[in-house]
Amino acid sequence: MAPGPIWRGYCLAAVAALGLGGSGVAGAAPAAPPLRLVLDRSWGPLVEEVPVPPVSLTNGGFEELAAGAPLGWQRWGAGLLRDEREAHSGRASGYAQVPEGAAPWWAPAAEAGTGAGPTLAAGAFWAQPLTGLVPGARYVLSGWVAPAEEESVAFLGLAMGQAGAPEGRLVGLSGVAGWTQVRFPFSAPERGSVWVLAGAARGAVRWDDLQLTAVDQREQQAADYWLAQLQTEGLPYTGLVVDARGLGLQRGMSPRILAEDGEVLYAGLGAPDELVIRRGVVSYATSWEEAIAHPRLAVGSAFPFSRPLVVRASRLAAGLLPTSVVLDTASAWLVRTLDARHHFLARYAVVFLVDPPGRGPRG
Repeated sequence: MAPGPIWRGYCLAAVAALGLGGSGVAGAAPAAPPLRLVLDRSWGPLVEEVPVPPVSLTNGGFEELAAGAPLGWQRWGAGLLRDEREAHSGRASGYAQVPEGAAPWWAPAAEAGTGAGPTLAAGAFWAQPLTGLVPGARYVLSGWVAPAEEESVAFLGLAMGQAGAPEGRLVGLSGVAGWTQVRFPFSAPERGSVWVLAGAARGAVRWDDLQLTAVDQREQQAADYWLAQLQTEGLPYTGLVVDARGLGLQRGMSPRILAEDGEVLYAGLGAPDELVIRRGVVSYATSWEEAIAHPRLAVGSAFPFSRPLVVRASRLAAGLLPTSVVLDTASAWLVRTLDARHHFLARYAVVFLVDPPGRGPRG
């Protein structure tokens, strides 16, 4: 997904004297359209947040060494070593063993002013500081763990802030054979240091292939935004359906929508190459139901609300190929005016309703 907003909302145009229901349908009308637009307040940007930048752990597989120790990792507690006897992938894993008879595995302690992490009263944990987290952004910490002793309990999580108890998952491995994936989702704190902890709360375990993944929540944010807007502002137009049945319109690589005076209302200019190749600048439907429900007309996959404006093509545009249509003056004015408020053409949300195969133009 490209950086920046997924979609943008614009001013809501409340159309009076149209008598429209779920979809706006424009048919034959006088050259001077008897329409009055009452503009409501701006919808504003749909999603203002940028994508969460990727953040990665250093040496999550314990493969790299620096001065005889796993690169990027610190040892919190005893019984920690790089183990080449068994690994989920690669050559090594991070072994953690809690000393027998150890005291409770966590005792909060204030962080030192040098940025060192909280100290552990007991237990065995591989620790790594995280930098570059976006406050409030969502992440998933994951890794693979295997028991090295019976009745072992593994821990995967974080130590956040000053003197804070760790947050994470305790995983009992009694009766478990082999490797098990553990996932811990979290929101980055507004301030304070964050440390990854992977180790043993009891017994002995091996950790491998630890990863940190940023969760891109823009689609959920978009869905929340649209829901709130629809509840408070009313209904926007999300796309355009052009009814070209009976005209003999054919599918083509460069379809256009024109006004009677020759103005190009839509040609898909600026469309990304991927969209042009995979979907084209318009989609085609052969039934009313298919056209109105086409997913291209929805505001997005996270919130599939759809309310298309429907207009009737008056004739085919002159040219070598019958792939473009002309709208009468009233319909062209309507498309131009509503698109200026809702910008559905900028999202390439256009569907042509055409004749089924084998049915020619009207005589």
